[in-house]
Amino acid sequence: MNRSEFLQKLKGILESEEGCTTKTTPKKGEGFVPYNRFNIKWGQVDANKRYIRLVFDLKPGTLSEETFAEKTGLTITPPRRIITGYRLTRSQDKDGHDMLIIFLEDSFIENETDKVQAILSYAKEFVEQSSFKTKASR
Repeated sequence: MNRSEFLQKLKGILESEEGCTTKTTPKKGEGFVPYNRFNIKWGQVDANKRYIRLVFDLKPGTLSEETFAEKTGLTITPPRRIITGYRLTRSQDKDGHDMLIIFLEDSFIENETDKVQAILSYAKEFVEQSSFKTKASR
């Protein structure tokens, strides 16, 4: 799978949940912003020449980091480094959200088919849970 195919599959998954949409601008290029059924932004997808960056706002405590790392084969990306991997920030606020950032280089997308499919499966779970963000929780 190449980067364009990956982005199209991801976009399709994020739009497959009832009421969920994605929006883009010319400035974002291949990237886009996902919105839940309440029309609230709950993430972002950026694509540049070096990597793709996925950002997902998650309901606090719903992601098992150990299982996620095992299934996707991703490791924690150190601060100020942008290499294939992820960063998870847990919310300290009961009304907040956890934030998962995933960095994917083209070589990973092209060569790690099973791991890319696992990431897409997680995206399906994330969009199904995206409605935890409501106007009241903004």
